[in-house]
Amino acid sequence: MRCISRYDAPKTLFFIDPPYCETEGYTTEFPFDRYTELSNHLRGIKGKFILTINNHPHIREVFAAFPHKTLKTKYTVCGATRSQDVSELMFYNFKLPPA
Repeated sequence: MRCISRYDAPKTLFFIDPPYCETEGYTTEFPFDRYTELSNHLRGIKGKFILTINNHPHIREVFAAFPHKTLKTKYTVCGATRSQDVSELMFYNFKLPPA
């Protein structure tokens, strides 16, 4: 959030990809209250943001103030030939152009 505060300006676009909720394998802890802190911080920025994260009910609640899209993608691990179909969420704070 210090980075967002430091570089926040009306013409700034932040791409935010925090650790996924209730997912293992991250070397840095990211307790759930950090998502709430991030959501609250994003409500007050001057710039624009795109945040991508796993589709989790608690995440939907925390970022409910922002519009979002559900994106379908595939997860693969370590170049494995098998993949898993999943959905992710993309939250943002600006009007998207028509598709």
